[in-house]
Amino acid sequence: MFDQLRANFTRFVELTDPEFAEFTAKMKPKTLEKNEFFLREGEVCNKAVFINTGCLRYFFTVDGMEKTGQFFFESTWYTDLESFLSGEPSEQNIQALETTQGLVIRKATNSNDLVACWSSMDSWACGGKKYWFCGAVCGGGVFEGE
Repeated sequence: MFDQLRANFTRFVELTDPEFAEFTAKMKPKTLEKNEFFLREGEVCNKAVFINTGCLRYFFTVDGMEKTGQFFFESTWYTDLESFLSGEPSEQNIQALETTQGLVIRKATNSNDLVACWSSMDSWACGGKKYWFCGAVCGGGVFEGE
């Protein structure tokens, strides 16, 4: 279940086996059925998904019309980074275009989340943030398998 994630990670950061185990212990498997939403416009995005199989898209609604921004496929991450970082309601909808199996991690500030990883692992502090933000902010890289 975590092989694709490990391969994706090692392009940017080398976590020790215990660090990788700690990180993956914070993730929960999630299956989205075709047309099911991962996030709806107006919700605060407090989670990110690594896509093992399937396809997600994000879209905006403009004057009642759906405007697709991008598609995300296997071995990529996606989150609404703006909402994720700011805590503000999302302007995006994130929807499965087919049955999609992923691994979800929450942002929350307890011991079972992404923020805890940033605080507790030396490897994560150096390379993990780069891994995370490089892909998200650049709109590619890690998230699109470049």
